[in-house]
Amino acid sequence: MKLFNTLTRKKEEFKPREPGHVYMYVCGPTVYGPMHIGNARTFTAFDILYRFLKWKGFQVKYVQNLTDVGHLTDAGEDKIMKGAHQRNMDAFAFVELMIEEYFKDLKLLGIEKPDISPRASEHIDDIIKTIQKLIENGYAYESNGFVYYDISKIKDYGKLSKQNTEFLEKQRNETNGEKKHEGDFVLWFPAHKDYPMKWDSPFGVGFPGWHIECSTMSSKYLGLPIDIHGGGKDLMFPHHEDEIAQAEGAHKSKFCNYWIHSEFILINNEKMAKSIGNIITARDAVNKYGDKAVRYLLMSPHYRTEINFTEESMKSAQNTVRKLIDFIDKIQEMKPKGEFNKELNKKVIETKNKFEKGLDDDLNMPIALAAIFELVNDTNRIMDGNKLSEKNLKDVYDLLMDFDKILGILEHEKEETPKEIINLIKARENARKKKDFKESDRIRDEIKDLGYILEDSPDGPNVKKI
Repeated sequence: MKLFNTLTRKKEEFKPREPGHVYMYVCGPTVYGPMHIGNARTFTAFDILYRFLKWKGFQVKYVQNLTDVGHLTDAGEDKIMKGAHQRNMDAFAFVELMIEEYFKDLKLLGIEKPDISPRASEHIDDIIKTIQKLIENGYAYESNGFVYYDISKIKDYGKLSKQNTEFLEKQRNETNGEKKHEGDFVLWFPAHKDYPMKWDSPFGVGFPGWHIECSTMSSKYLGLPIDIHGGGKDLMFPHHEDEIAQAEGAHKSKFCNYWIHSEFILINNEKMAKSIGNIITARDAVNKYGDKAVRYLLMSPHYRTEINFTEESMKSAQNTVRKLIDFIDKIQEMKPKGEFNKELNKKVIETKNKFEKGLDDDLNMPIALAAIFELVNDTNRIMDGNKLSEKNLKDVYDLLMDFDKILGILEHEKEETPKEIINLIKARENARKKKDFKESDRIRDEIKDLGYILEDSPDGPNVKKI
């Protein structure tokens, strides 16, 4: 298995620190509002990685943080406090609500919950200890109630984003307090008396910086070095760059072996932005297009390529998922009447190898999905005029449902056909027996107007929802 390591900009053979075990950390949400489709793309990409690693037999310990404390952006905006004020809620009650909504959104998208979801607010003591270590080790300093990380003390700062320190300093807009270098970043903020989300510390009453949370919690729950650390491409700098500096400065040990970053999602070829007004929440997308179609769109391109979310791309995803589910239903409903087909048996074996080989190559989902579509087409071709055995049908079904442990789009409850449609099908069959084909065609059209397609087969009529 190979993964593209952002740190080296190369595909590398994946070798976990312990045979058979994987320790993975993915940056979770700052809980200030509903999950948007861009966040959903990231969390879906790492859900695929998590599922695939388990499918391959690894024991995975997956940690994803929840930032539920004051989070100041470079522009000085506190998104949690802003969200709480907009809803006229206490800040702590607001984050409880947002965390609850976050897990609902994960479930809607078929994303498995991480093994551990630590909250920053429950790890303040651990964060303070990390900051104290950084001060003791000479990497951090106090200034007017702030604690800063001194980036001049780490020689390879910028190794992840591949930029020099002078350039990175210009990208940082933090101007609070008096700091030694423009690029120094905040580990601890002082809080004014009316600010609710604050804690006592040796540095004064305040709250932690965003970056220090992840360095602390990932190290605590996974140990060092972490096998995989992931997130969206936008987190590479400053968040992940600063995580490395903090963890390695505090523990004097390598922080992470493989850095994985997913690409952005575009909305009609434009980057999502409040100024444009094109923010789409994951829940709105699911309500409009369906959970499986949204999940399919988010996972079907390679995770390192941009996705363009459009009406056309969503309709295509809907059609693809519907065809795959219809095929699954067809395989289950078909009556086995023939001899064991060796050609189809060979196709099943080839498909499993192609699917796994595709995902082994840096999670190349387009190759893995192509193997599935090829199997579906070949199975339909072989079935045309051939009677398959029970084992043939079971082998195809079992393989696809095994793949679905990773994909998460095929498992479904088959809808019961309404009694009205069943009665129309019976009436059409009677018309056909009487050779009244005009009436038969009329009933077929009526069934279609009601949202169902009727297909004739040697085993009788099949009906499916449009």
